[in-house]
Amino acid sequence: MATLLGNWFANAALSDYFVNKPVWLALHLTDPGATGDASTEFGGGNYARQRIYFGNPATGGAANKAILNNSSVTFSNLLAATITYFGFWNSVSATNTGFLCSYQLSPALAVTASSQVLVGPNDIAIVLV
Repeated sequence: MATLLGNWFANAALSDYFVNKPVWLALHLTDPGATGDASTEFGGGNYARQRIYFGNPATGGAANKAILNNSSVTFSNLLAATITYFGFWNSVSATNTGFLCSYQLSPALAVTASSQVLVGPNDIAIVLV
């Protein structure tokens, strides 16, 4: 069984699922797991999943098998909570279909009432190994 993805395959998979595709960023209170448990998603206030865009995978050396977000995302007027994961979905609605992957925040992000979460360009890297 293969244990490592080749550069070409990893870059093609990242492009296929993230580049110029509908991807929405979600905030999760706990681990959404491998299948995307939507019940772990933040809720309340003005919360809604936000569209996020990714650039093409870089090629050559250590940059292979990775993509970075190339857009800013803002979640505004949130209720107080502790965010532990970002979730990436191909659907704007909260369902268990269309889950792509998750990203654990370390440390967790404590959000105070009426505040916002801002993700800037190049803040998120998705890497396949």
